[in-house]
Amino acid sequence: MNPKAEVAFGPHARTAAIALPPRHGGASLVADLYEISDEVRFAAAHRLRFTDGEGERLHGHTWRVRATLRSRSLDRRGMVKDFADLHAALAATALPFENRLINDVVPFDDESSPDSNPSAENLASLFARELQRRLSDGRVTVHRVEVWETETCCATFFPE
Repeated sequence: MNPKAEVAFGPHARTAAIALPPRHGGASLVADLYEISDEVRFAAAHRLRFTDGEGERLHGHTWRVRATLRSRSLDRRGMVKDFADLHAALAATALPFENRLINDVVPFDDESSPDSNPSAENLASLFARELQRRLSDGRVTVHRVEVWETETCCATFFPE
């Protein structure tokens, strides 16, 4: 098991996995694996489609999006990716939704498809695809994206 080290600076806490050297000087049974995570928050409303009940009512959340990048190696600076780059990509992806009705923002404005339903699951998928486009480089991949509607409700997407 890899221990976690909390690195706190600026307005956000970040988590990084620490790769350990082989024990007792022997060969490692697993390859090194590094992860970094960052998160953003934004306020937005949505109205779910194709469902009965509470979700169909217009309602809002302070959304929390947490993205985790993964790499088997570090760059020349000793990093998976600079936290500032990850945060900038997350913030840029969240910006079109800030203080908006998500249903009015592309691709969620298309009312005909379940893929355009503004669910936490579809937001997680959208964030993952956009972060992959901005940050993946063959060494670094987007491992997971979590979208939290509340402190207890979260959808997680693992791009493959």
